Amino acid sequence: MIFQKKYLLFIFSLLLCSHDLFAQLPSETAFAYPANIQVDGKLDDWKDIEKYPINQFPYGNNIQNKEDFEAFFQVAYSKELQELYFAVTIQDQENLLDQTNEASWNTQDTYNFYIDEKHNREGSGVILYTFNEVFETNNDLTKSWDKELREQKTAKWENIDKKIITEKGKKIIEFKIKLDRKLENGVAIGMDQMIVDVDTDENFEMITWTNSGGKSSHVGRLGTLILTDEQTKLVKIKGKIDWKVDTISVYPQKIRIYNLNQNSFWTNTLIDSLGNFEIQMPKGNYETELQTTLRACSSFYFFFLLAPLFMRFKIIAKYTNALAESTVFS
Repeated sequence: MIFQKKYLLFIFSLLLCSHDLFAQLPSETAFAYPANIQVDGKLDDWKDIEKYPINQFPYGNNIQNKEDFEAFFQVAYSKELQELYFAVTIQDQENLLDQTNEASWNTQDTYNFYIDEKHNREGSGVILYTFNEVFETNNDLTKSWDKELREQKTAKWENIDKKIITEKGKKIIEFKIKLDRKLENGVAIGMDQMIVDVDTDENFEMITWTNSGGKSSHVGRLGTLILTDEQTKLVKIKGKIDWKVDTISVYPQKIRIYNLNQNSFWTNTLIDSLGNFEIQMPKGNYETELQTTLRACSSFYFFFLLAPLFMRFKIIAKYTNALAESTVFS
């Protein structure tokens, strides 16, 4: 398979972002295989299904150890029933619920499920479902920039069937959801998860699958769920970013990989501090583009915002032509 990558500079300040080198880059892509699942809060039918850790802290981390908090999710689907299944296992010393009239998503332990069903490369709206044993809410779709979601006005809670089992120090959230989109092999859906952990000692944490916040407002901040089957071959795609000039020593945080034959089939993968990236994908024809989400930590970006106008044009001119084109064979 020939994998072409053409780097286009949409937001030049993204090129100035830096990130730490770490041995294993966390994945932002999950794979769902067909399975027979009963939503009953038991995990017997999930024993052979891959676990994806929910362990990113976009706003800081005060978690002491795995006994204090640990979580993962599993995912599957049914082509016959057109249902998407999730099982989330949370290890938490405290399960704090708020049953007052002032209860909100951040006054108690809540599970937050983000979904971008259409997953268009040009952008599409995100629906957020937030719930626990005693609480349900969702984002205000009337404020979505996605016209179809604005017209929908509210999340379709009738399409979700959930079961929550809480034991001492452990919570299991199992649910199924029906989508308007057909569920079958070769479909990619934007998806992410955030767990809000509130403790009686006033510790407050937001733990996510992929390492970014503001997920309900930008599909580029979600991970990607790819529906596949046992007959589909996955191939490893890897490459390295090269610059046209040798004066730049940092790389963007992510790169987007998209299928040339299907507009909604795309995902992001992280780039390490040496410019390398690697991901498994179903066999196909792909190209890349820069992920346009900015890192909030970028001091360079804030420097750009504060720079005089004439200096901004110099920065644009320097970095717009800096990125090289290359071809990777996988």
